[in-house]
Amino acid sequence: MCQWFATKLGKRNREMVKFDKIGYFMNIDIKTIDDGLLFYGIDDIKYKNKCHECVKFVNKNETLKFKVIEIYKIIFTDKTDKIRFLWNNKNLCDLFGNNYHPFITNVLLLSGYKIHKDNMFKYCLDEYQINVHKKRVKNTLTDDIYKRHYEGIRISQIL
Repeated sequence: MCQWFATKLGKRNREMVKFDKIGYFMNIDIKTIDDGLLFYGIDDIKYKNKCHECVKFVNKNETLKFKVIEIYKIIFTDKTDKIRFLWNNKNLCDLFGNNYHPFITNVLLLSGYKIHKDNMFKYCLDEYQINVHKKRVKNTLTDDIYKRHYEGIRISQIL
């Protein structure tokens, strides 16, 4: 899966990660995750803390961070059919290996909030439509955790 991903990311991906001087990713940005939580109206401190733990966990593991950013790119910016690969892989171990944080998919979805926000503006959604979108994403981010008692959201929920 990693074969098609380049370590240089496009301009739209810069919200999720901090870059070094030559443009390669260094760390996933906690502020972006916090902004995403605020945007979708999730104010549960335990949920926020799990997101922060996940970001710190990912940032400590370069291989995992590479996979996370690769999947982020496929979900939010890729114009090819690579997303089919994710549809066919329901098992997180197949995507991230055996060593991943259970909130990894939550962090992935939250990290794309700015693209979602920009697209809602781009397509001229009215306030009602924007609120419906935000509510659906909030439900996606929370239902698997609170109602189904999963450790994180399913990969299908972010596609």
